[in-house]
Amino acid sequence: MRQPYENILLGNFILTLGYLAGQRGIKLNQTALQLLQQTPDDRTVGDLFANLKGRNFIFEFKRNELQVKSEFGKPPRAKLLAALRHPDAKAVAELSFRCHFMCFPIRVATTTLSFMPYASIRDITSQDRQNSLDLSEFCEALLGSVAGLGVPYELFSNYLDVLAHFADDNPPDGGGGGGMGAIMNISDSGEITVVEIDSLRVLARTLDHEPQPPTHTKTRTMSRGFER
Repeated sequence: MRQPYENILLGNFILTLGYLAGQRGIKLNQTALQLLQQTPDDRTVGDLFANLKGRNFIFEFKRNELQVKSEFGKPPRAKLLAALRHPDAKAVAELSFRCHFMCFPIRVATTTLSFMPYASIRDITSQDRQNSLDLSEFCEALLGSVAGLGVPYELFSNYLDVLAHFADDNPPDGGGGGGMGAIMNISDSGEITVVEIDSLRVLARTLDHEPQPPTHTKTRTMSRGFER
């Protein structure tokens, strides 16, 4: 049986998170999910950036558990993982454990997704399941605002600096997390407003500290599915 591509796993994670939030009556205002796959930030940051009410996350997705070890075959990522495990890098490693996660499908009784801290992945064919949560457990932790899960803007920006330092080919602006982002707001009347943000750093800062879009963003209003 063929295994699904990373973007399919990623999409199912987003759908599950939204469904569970709706089921629990949780409003996902001040929230952003940005797909970074196949963008310049893919090489620096990861596949998915998420901000849930001021808590920032980065997610990496692999088609199967075996492919997780391929991160060690990428010189920049191998150096990053070595740096995160250095005795002098405890503060950075703690940041990573809180906001940077690896995701891959596993099969126990049924197939689900497994989430584990990126810093704890191993250069072998199987990963340590003691450090992982399945899809239901991880979404529950995200929506339940588990203490220590995710980091605020200042700490997230520091971690982006670490990722940029170990990037093989930085984006044109020279910093990790440089790509375009967007906030989508749905009013009580159903009108959708899209606020374009020119970097993930600014996006994280906006969602953490400023409900109103900063002056250097572009705002577009969409009504009945058409931009105007």
